[in-house]
Amino acid sequence: MSEEPTPARRVSEKDRDYMRRLGEFEAENARRELAKHRERTLDERLEYSWRITRSLGRSVRRPDDSGDSALLYERARRLGLIVR
Repeated sequence: MSEEPTPARRVSEKDRDYMRRLGEFEAENARRELAKHRERTLDERLEYSWRITRSLGRSVRRPDDSGDSALLYERARRLGLIVR
């Protein structure tokens, strides 16, 4: 059984157009960010990731995480992912 939406639940064409444009804007922004990401070398990507991680501090870490990323970077070097 289909009910007609109440006036408060109807979506106007203006709203649909706004959301469509917002989606297009978000998609374009995501494309630009991905292009910037792909232009970076692996070393630059890791450095960028490290800066972001440090800026977030302990807010996103597990309680048992010591905060020392040395093992991660050492493993990356052993695998040849970091040149230095």
